[in-house]
Amino acid sequence: MTKAQPSVSPDEFLKIITPFLNEICPNLPPFAPDEAFKNEVFKKFAAASGLPEDTIPHFVDTGEVLPRCIYPSLPRDLKISIGVLTAYVFSIDDQCSDPEFREQLKSYRSVFLGKSSTNLQYIKGLYDTLHDIVSHYEWYAGDMIFKSTMDSVGINIVEAERMGDFVVSPSTKLFPDFLRQKSGIGEAYAFLCFPESDWKLEDYFTLIPDLAGIIEQMNDVLSFYKESVLGNEPGTWIRQTSVCRGISEYEAFQGRVDQCLGSIRRLRAACEGNPRLLKTVNEFINGYLVFHLDAGRYKLDQLGSYDGWLNEKAFGGN
Repeated sequence: MTKAQPSVSPDEFLKIITPFLNEICPNLPPFAPDEAFKNEVFKKFAAASGLPEDTIPHFVDTGEVLPRCIYPSLPRDLKISIGVLTAYVFSIDDQCSDPEFREQLKSYRSVFLGKSSTNLQYIKGLYDTLHDIVSHYEWYAGDMIFKSTMDSVGINIVEAERMGDFVVSPSTKLFPDFLRQKSGIGEAYAFLCFPESDWKLEDYFTLIPDLAGIIEQMNDVLSFYKESVLGNEPGTWIRQTSVCRGISEYEAFQGRVDQCLGSIRRLRAACEGNPRLLKTVNEFINGYLVFHLDAGRYKLDQLGSYDGWLNEKAFGGN
């Protein structure tokens, strides 16, 4: 396997990320804690998952923030259910390092398809959560939410068990995108913007590829500081892409920034003349940025306040 070139320094990260953020959202939308909402997600996730209560805050603390950030206009009960789903997403990601957990999780497909019953409350709870959520969406959108979630569950297991076995090279250039689409669960979160009570499929369907892409692209951009500037995480999209394309991680990172900006520009252009749709899209884009800044797991708070980050460091400040 060709070795990736050296990663990116904090100064190089800021040099790329600052104009990116300035274009997306120079003024952050307001966001404040909601303890009542968080407690509801906690109770529902605890009841659904059956996990020990002392492990649950770690997943809920992140999971409850995402729906409040990217879906501020959705009904509260639906946002709570999406918060439970998101807590599941993060809990699966974190727990798949445990071989026993992975083996139990592998029965998810049979349970979802009604071909198997299981004593594992965790999987039943995930199914029930999804079943509740998709009842709010047109049948096709609901199917895509289910499918995208199943992709994410399956690839989490595969990555935990076999990631070191996958050799990428310039001859496998499509693999990083393929893997990221499976793990990103972007399609589910894109469709979740549009409940059936407010939208018809034809109102938004052509936007789904870029909305789904943003979930993966922006996460790659904003988690890069944690994964590759501070850390040395293997198997990231940027690291794999640098190997497949024979470029530096700096160049791969810049390319991911450009991809994300391309998706955002296309979405905003597609919504011209449709204020309601543009509002929903901008809530999604801006809120996803806020989510990454708020979630401690990405360590972006180490760079200081958002305003100072953009205004001072953008113009050569220390």
